[in-house]
Amino acid sequence: MLEYHGFSGEADELLLAYHDHLKRGAIEFTMIESIFNMDNSTDIAFTLAYRGRIGTTSP
Repeated sequence: MLEYHGFSGEADELLLAYHDHLKRGAIEFTMIESIFNMDNSTDIAFTLAYRGRIGTTSP
């Protein structure tokens, strides 16, 4: 069963991010948290991402 209810109103969120450049890309870590209305969704989300460079050379 798949359900979708959408948002019930405004969302107040806090975003904390770390971004570091590497020789062949970048790594990112983010944390998003709902700060006022905590009964409408998951309270915290974490993301870890790597972005690679294609076709470029390092000086």
